[in-house]
Amino acid sequence: MSQADTSSEILYQQIQRLGDRELQVEYLNQLQWTEPIAQILPLVDDETALRVVKLALEVDLCLGAKLAGAVKPELQSTTVDWVISTEVSPGFLFDLVGITGSDAAIPFLVKVANEEEQNTYSAIYALGEIGTEAAVKAAILALTEIYHDAQRNSYRENKILSVIYALEKIGTEAAVEVLIEIMNNEQWNDFDISETCVEAAQALATINSESGRQALMRWCLKYFDWTDFSGTAADLLIPIATPEIVPELQKLLEENEDDNYYGGEDAARVLDAINARASINKDEPQLTPTSSQPNLVNLEQLLHHQDESVRLSAVKDLGGVAAEAVVPLLQQALNDEYVGVRRCAAEQLGNFTSESAVAGLIQALQDENSAVRWSAAEGLAKIATESATTVLISALNDESAGVRSLVAQALGKIHTEAALLGLQPALSDADIWVRLNAAQSIGSEESVKILRQALSDRNPKIRSKAALALGEVGAVSAVPELIVALTDEDSTVRENTISALGKIVAPESLSALLHNYSKFVGTIHSLQKALGYYHPRYCPDS
Repeated sequence: MSQADTSSEILYQQIQRLGDRELQVEYLNQLQWTEPIAQILPLVDDETALRVVKLALEVDLCLGAKLAGAVKPELQSTTVDWVISTEVSPGFLFDLVGITGSDAAIPFLVKVANEEEQNTYSAIYALGEIGTEAAVKAAILALTEIYHDAQRNSYRENKILSVIYALEKIGTEAAVEVLIEIMNNEQWNDFDISETCVEAAQALATINSESGRQALMRWCLKYFDWTDFSGTAADLLIPIATPEIVPELQKLLEENEDDNYYGGEDAARVLDAINARASINKDEPQLTPTSSQPNLVNLEQLLHHQDESVRLSAVKDLGGVAAEAVVPLLQQALNDEYVGVRRCAAEQLGNFTSESAVAGLIQALQDENSAVRWSAAEGLAKIATESATTVLISALNDESAGVRSLVAQALGKIHTEAALLGLQPALSDADIWVRLNAAQSIGSEESVKILRQALSDRNPKIRSKAALALGEVGAVSAVPELIVALTDEDSTVRENTISALGKIVAPESLSALLHNYSKFVGTIHSLQKALGYYHPRYCPDS
């Protein structure tokens, strides 16, 4: 007997022997046992299988839903009913029903789809998540009926768009057939092709279906020469077009050759794409068009132009050249008398990582104008090179709080022992943003204290930054304050708080989020995976 068989046999015996609490703590709460339990459930006696599902629903609703669909088919009507009976928000309920993957849920979902308009699409998506042949068939039947009903009732476009998105997600051949029907339904808005037809076409383009591809190519070619449509048609055709449509595209070009044909460029784009694919298939070398780079000699001359706006434009153009040769020219521009040119030069240098670029930014960090120093600090924060550590530490004394804040950020990204040691005084800076950036980088107990206090600041941007930083440093001690921040009046603060709790891999974070499972389900699942269990309440030492 293999080791896997031995483990399965032991699990089989344990499930039937252990008491409720023991089963929940030792097996159901541990993520590593979820799949083995799901595989064994059809083999145990009915009473044990039902007991396991009930206990699993107490531990975690998603776990319970998964196991509800893992028992014998004849028991699934009972276990799925338990899932349907859970008191959760409608959206989360349909997620749970979808997780069961059970055909026993189909009657409930079809009934909702037909009778509860506000939940129709949630029920249909759940059918798609179940994914069995019967569930998908029921989903497509419901969507087809909604589509035909919308046509009968003055063409309700929003309803049909929702049908299209649902069919795209299902993506089966049966779904493709309905999408083709919608695409070919000639509905016009002021002689333009309707949005629903175009959306159905775009949905077909995302589904890997030969019948869908053929129908889409025919449809695009049919309307290619319509005003303002050739661009859309070309975008749809380029990923899927094959040599078989080359004659029709060439015919379009020939027939309209003397009429300034507005679709000519788009037809040529499709032909180029087909030719390129054919060349790749034959392993032929590809010719790539050379981009027109600005002439560096001309730009260098423009750096000496008497008009400051011309010099500024030249610096911007230099920034668009991805070549190390422009760095000396940008360094030269750092000496310009006009602050706008110097600032722009510092911004552009931040896009290069060479030592010469860093040297230029260090020079700009000494500029008399705070805006130039700001751009230099921003560039050094982006590059985060260790060679800039000493000058950045000195810049923590800059008179501009904005510069000091960016310098703290740069030192945090460098994150060497010397950088973090030099950053320590910034924890006492007069400016809150400097303190926050320093605290986020250092992550010490003193730093966490500063960040926790900032969660109560009147400025929502500061509260938001503090929440995010607490997550970055993994501050378990801040979980109580973060729980309060979950109800902050500012939506960004709330979002960053959820993100922070998701990064603090600790039972305290998971417990806090589980109080509103349906709202934080994605973050909860990430934390559960990191911790290896579903609920702190069912841990051995709880």
